[in-house]
Amino acid sequence: MPDKYSLRVELPMDLAEKLKSLSAKKALNMTDWIRSQIAEAPDVAPDIDGFKGKYPRLFAKLLFWTKKRLSKNSAFFTEAELIDLETHSFNQVQNMLGEIVFAENEQALKSRFEFYDKILSHQEKACLGDFFPFLVPFDYAETSWFQKTNWYNLENGEYITLKEKVVHGFSYKEHETGLVTINSYDAEILNAPNMMIVDVDLVGESSRPTDSVITPYQSVALAALKAYQSEHPSMGFRIYKTAGGLRYICTTHMFDPSALSSDSMMRQLFADPKYRNLCRFQETYRARLTPKPWRVGVYDEEDCKVCELLDVVGEVKILDNFKDMIEFHDAKTIGEVHLKLA
Repeated sequence: MPDKYSLRVELPMDLAEKLKSLSAKKALNMTDWIRSQIAEAPDVAPDIDGFKGKYPRLFAKLLFWTKKRLSKNSAFFTEAELIDLETHSFNQVQNMLGEIVFAENEQALKSRFEFYDKILSHQEKACLGDFFPFLVPFDYAETSWFQKTNWYNLENGEYITLKEKVVHGFSYKEHETGLVTINSYDAEILNAPNMMIVDVDLVGESSRPTDSVITPYQSVALAALKAYQSEHPSMGFRIYKTAGGLRYICTTHMFDPSALSSDSMMRQLFADPKYRNLCRFQETYRARLTPKPWRVGVYDEEDCKVCELLDVVGEVKILDNFKDMIEFHDAKTIGEVHLKLA
């Protein structure tokens, strides 16, 4: 981005102090540090019930993946078996969190990680590593356990579009322009090979116990987008609010997701680094169209929506080969104002 549009991010005092203390975390007992984070909220007791109350989405997410792991090799369940599966999954997640989050000491924590490394799915491990990066002992940083805790695990092909079930297709003048697929957690995903979709995570918007240090506040992210658009006045963007941040769709130009220039543009717009890697690896942009099941587990499904349209910046035109996809996207994702973002 040109110097005249460079951004200086002012961090709140409490977050700035957290960042200063990052180097000291290595010397801290992990359990003590976790307890100190939970104790920040005076109304939450430092026990598993208090923890679940403070982070209900995390518990719901782990419950979803645990239940999926347990039922993976079972084709049919009776009603009674389904009830037992729900109870068994619930107990497993509760016990696992209790053992990990409230381990008695560092050695006990390592022991529990080694035990769960043998039984948890990649998604469960990714969930723990994503929400609790400080749980992973520092000497694990280069091990296979830690390396596997990426939700987009490219090496194992967790999110290969070609392996996902296709439920809808888009075309323009007999050329395919996009697909809707079902991903590993049963959400509908728009795959657009040339329509740039930018995913931005925001500090304070996530349900994770710790804030990301690489993503901005909404005002900073939008300032970056508007600065970029002013440098490229022929471009137009639709801006959406999501549960974890922002989503932009560039409606006026076609892009190659594997091109360095496209990646550079997304980086300037504060796109989530994992999402950028995913787009480049799969050579397509992606947007979730239906709520995440663990977020629906916190609310009622009919009370949820994926995003809401905030604004249109720059050119308002939409390329003809994008119109059907954007109309489909908005019909699927945008709900009434009172609905919860999921």
